[in-house]
Formats: sequence, structure tokens, C-alpha cells
Amino acid sequence: MHRAELLTRIFRWVKIRRLTQRLEAQRADMEIFSQAIAHEMRAPLRAISGFASMLVESLDGGITPDFKKDLNTIEDLCSHANHLASHLLELAQLGEGGVHLEVWPARLLAEGAVKDCEEQIARTKARVDVCGEAPDVLADAVLVNVVLTNFLRNALKFQKPRGTPVVSLRVEALGRWCRFSVEDNGIGIPSQDLSKLFQPFSRLHRSDVYPGFGLGLATAAKAAQLTSGRVGASSIAGKGSIFRLEVPCVDATEDSP
Repeated sequence: MHRAELLTRIFRWVKIRRLTQRLEAQRADMEIFSQAIAHEMRAPLRAISGFASMLVESLDGGITPDFKKDLNTIEDLCSHANHLASHLLELAQLGEGGVHLEVWPARLLAEGAVKDCEEQIARTKARVDVCGEAPDVLADAVLVNVVLTNFLRNALKFQKPRGTPVVSLRVEALGRWCRFSVEDNGIGIPSQDLSKLFQPFSRLHRSDVYPGFGLGLATAAKAAQLTSGRVGASSIAGKGSIFRLEVPCVDATEDSP
């Protein structure tokens, strides 16, 4: 082995080692953050909610309706904050068990995501179609499912009043990528808001109209990144949206150096 080749391999090993150490440090920080949410934030919320419930029970019949309403409001707010903490914890822990890349038929992943949304599909009386064909992909099936079910549930959720959801999940090959596209006939998104869709706590609508915390798409974006994919969206306000996930095709990964 030539000296130059040996030095190149050493430098490459050192670079990979440093990158691995940096990723491990970031993961450790994320685990600390997860534990902080699970214990330091949620425990006080449960305590506050519990004391409010005890107070309502112990003073039942001896408090004014307004006071009881205020105590019930405390319980509701604690419940809301606890659910928020749960969603934050889910985002923080995504991929903690490792990423398992395997070969999967693209259409099978699409059909699996639709099956996981059957309850919401039936409740909204939606029509959901899977169409198109694509080569096999190298991806983490669980993470792909996180993305696609998020896109599908949003498509079913963000609909016009009394509207019937019509949703298509298309799979297609685009060069080295397999694209999953979820298209709906919902309320759409103003063009100026598209750039912040995948940011945490990005809410475009009032929570009393469309409940949620603004973390779903941020979770989808992180899941896509972990499985070497990418996400995007396009939309026309009042007409509908298209959300996209792209992951590498198997042929593309085999051709890569």
C-alpha cells in the first residue's frame, strides 16, 4: 500500500470517527432532553391536576360555580400541557432505537400507511386511493410509516366544513429517488406559509378549529431525515395540498460508491 493511500485512509477514518462522536454526543443530549420532559415537566403537571381534582371533590357542594369552573379549567390546561409533553417526547425519542434500513416494495409501504389510518378514513367517510408503481426502496419501514401516516391524517383532518375528503397516495420513481405523494382536496395552505410547515410548533390555524400542537410535520421531517429521505410540500389555498416523501431506490443505493 502506498504511503499516500495509507494517509488517505487514516484521514478518512479520523473524519468518520469524529463525526460518529459528534452524533453520539448529540444523541446523548437528546436523551437528557427526553428525560427532562418525561420527569421534570410531566410530574409537576400531574401533581397540579391531581390537587385540583382533590380540591373539587373535597369542596363539592361548598364552592361557587365560578370557582369550580376555574378548577376544572386548571385540570384541562394541565391535560393539554401533558399531551404536549408527550408529543415533544415522541419527537425527541424518534430513532432512539436505531435506524433499520431494509429493502421494501414502495407500494407495500404506501398500502400499510393507509391501513393504519382506516379508523380516521371511516370516520370522515373519505375516499383514499393508492396508485402508481416504483422500484423497491432501502428505508426504515417504521420511519416511512411515521411520515406517510402523518401526511394522510393531515389530509383527512384539514378539510372544508362538511367536505368529503378525497385523497390519493401515489408512488413513482424519479431518477434515483422513489417519491410518495399524498394529494388532498382540503383547505390548502397559503404560499407564504409553505416555508415554515416542517418547523416545530408551526400552527397555521386556530386550535379550536383544527386541534393539534404543530409538531406532526416536524416529526415527519425528522423521520424522513433519519431514513435518508427528504420531504416537501406544495399547495393552493382553498383547493388542496400535496405532501411528498422521497427515499432512495435500491438500484440507486447499489450504484452509489
